[in-house]
Amino acid sequence: MKHSRKVWSTILAASMLAAMAMTGCGGNNEESTVSVDTSDLYTEAGTYFPIVNEPITLTVFTEQRANTVDYNTNDVTVFLEENTGIDLNFETAPSDALEEKVNLAFASQDLPDMFLGVQLDDSRYGVEEGQLIDLTELIDTKMPRLQEIFEEVPTMRGAMTQTDGKIYQFPAFNDCYHCNYAIKMWANTAHLEEMGVEAPTTIEEFYNVCKQFKEMYPDSVPLAGAAATANGGWNSDPMMFILNAYTFYPDNVYGLRMHGDTVETAYSTDEYREALKFLNQMYNEGLLYEATYTTTADQMKSILVEEGEPVLFFSQGASVNFIDSASTPELYSHYYPIAPLEGPDGTQMATHIPTEPYGYYSITTECQYPEAAARLVDYLLTDEGGFTMNNGPEGTGWEYVDESESWIAANGEPATIMAYHVYTQEPQNECWQDVVGYASSAFRFASGVYQEGDEPELFAPEASEMVLYQATHDLYEPYKTDEWTKVPALNFLVEENTSVQTIEVELETYISESKVQFITGVLDINDDAAWQSYVESLDSIGMPKLIEVYQTAYDRQYK
Repeated sequence: MKHSRKVWSTILAASMLAAMAMTGCGGNNEESTVSVDTSDLYTEAGTYFPIVNEPITLTVFTEQRANTVDYNTNDVTVFLEENTGIDLNFETAPSDALEEKVNLAFASQDLPDMFLGVQLDDSRYGVEEGQLIDLTELIDTKMPRLQEIFEEVPTMRGAMTQTDGKIYQFPAFNDCYHCNYAIKMWANTAHLEEMGVEAPTTIEEFYNVCKQFKEMYPDSVPLAGAAATANGGWNSDPMMFILNAYTFYPDNVYGLRMHGDTVETAYSTDEYREALKFLNQMYNEGLLYEATYTTTADQMKSILVEEGEPVLFFSQGASVNFIDSASTPELYSHYYPIAPLEGPDGTQMATHIPTEPYGYYSITTECQYPEAAARLVDYLLTDEGGFTMNNGPEGTGWEYVDESESWIAANGEPATIMAYHVYTQEPQNECWQDVVGYASSAFRFASGVYQEGDEPELFAPEASEMVLYQATHDLYEPYKTDEWTKVPALNFLVEENTSVQTIEVELETYISESKVQFITGVLDINDDAAWQSYVESLDSIGMPKLIEVYQTAYDRQYK
C-alpha cells in the first residue's frame, strides 16, 4: 500500500546563481555539481547519525500527498534533521500538478537539490539533458546499504542503469505481495448476506447480483469505480477487473502485454470489445455508476459513507484507499474482495504485477552536497529507515519486540516490530506513510498483528495488511496465468523515446476517451463499423510503431 511548504530560500537561490556563474553547472549534458569544499564536512560513510559535522541544508522536492499535512514539520522530518545534521527544506506539488511542476523546474533550471518519492524520466533529464548527476560513484563508495540491496536483488543494478551505462536515480523497491495482484473487486458482504446470495464467481452471476441489488434498492450503486487519473485512486477502473474475465488485463495504458516474447496490445482484440459490451450493458441498465469515469477518489470516499452503504461493488487495489478503517470501522469490515470472475468462454485470470525496482530518488546538478543527499537516501533504504518513514520515529511510531512476546505478523510468521501508526487516508503528520524505501517481503511482514494463541481480528485497523494478504493468497494468486505477462521494465534509447513521445500521448488519450465513449454509448460498441474505425485509428496514430519500439527494447534487454 502500498506519502504549505517553505519556499526555496532566496539565500539559497542567490548562492546557486553565484555558484553557477563560477562553475557553469546545469543542463546540456554537463555533469559537474556546484563546487563546494567538503573535505571536513562528512562523517565516515555508513554513519547516518550524524551524516555531517556541520549543519547543511538540502532542498527536497516531493509529491504533496493528501494524507500528509506538512513535510517540513512532519515527525519524520524533524527526527532526520535532529539526527543527521541536515536541514530538509521541502517543496511540493499535489499529484494532479506534479508532472507540470517537475517539467517547469527542469525547463527553468530552478531545481531542488534532490527529488524524493518522484519518478523522473532519467533518459531525458539524465542522459539527454544532464540535469541529474551520475550516481554510480556515490553508490559504490558512499552507500553500503544500497550495495547490500544490489546483492540481494541481482537484477536491480541493471534495471536502474540507463542506456549510457550510468545510474541517475536511486531505486525504490516494494515487494508487496498484495500489490502483485492489485486488480481487485471489493464486495459489501453485509449486503450480499442480506440478499441471500454468495459472492459471484462468473460474469453472469456478477451481472445478476448487481441487477438484484438495484431492484431492491433503486437508488443504490451496484458497481462503482473512479477515474484512471492521478487523483482517481489505485486500480479503480472497473474495466481492469472485468477484462480478466475475457482476456489478460495488461496493466499498461496502451494495452501492451507480453505473449511469450512478443509485445502486443490487448486494446484492439475481440475480447476487449466483449468486455466493453458488458460494461456498456451495465451502464445502460443503471448498474454501473454513471459518473465512474469522472469520479475522484475523494468523491468515492464520500459516496461509500452515505447512509445505507449504497455501493455493492467497487474496484480498488486496497479498500483502505477508499475507506478509513479507523474512523469508519464497521463500513471497513463489510468489504472483502471477490475472486476473478469466469467469463463466457471459461476465461478466469488474475493480473500478476511482478515487483520491480523503479527510480524514486535523484540528485540534481544544483546540489552542493551530493554525498549528504546520497547517504540520507542510504539510511532511508535501511529497515530502520523504512520503519521510521512508514510509522514515525522509533519509540513513538514503532519499536522492536521481544521474541518472548510471540507477536505474529499478517502472513502468520513471527513479527520483529510493533508499529503504532495505523495507515490512514486522513491528514496526519506522524510519518511519511506513502514514501517507499526498500520494502522487502520480510520488511512488509515485520509488524505484529496479534499474539500467538490469540484469535486475530481480521478487520482491526492495524490488520489491514492481513486482510490483503489473506484475500490475495486465497482468491487471486490461484488465477495467475503464464500465457500472458506484464511488459517488464524497459530502458529506451533517447532516439526511441523521441520517436514515440507524441504517439504515446495521443494513444493514451484516444484509448481512454474511446473506452468511456463505448461504455456510455456515445460510440456504439455493437456497431462493427464503429469498432473497425477505432481499431484503424489505433494504427494510424502509431500503435504498430509503439509496439516495434517496445519489442526492440525488450529484445535488447531480455533476449
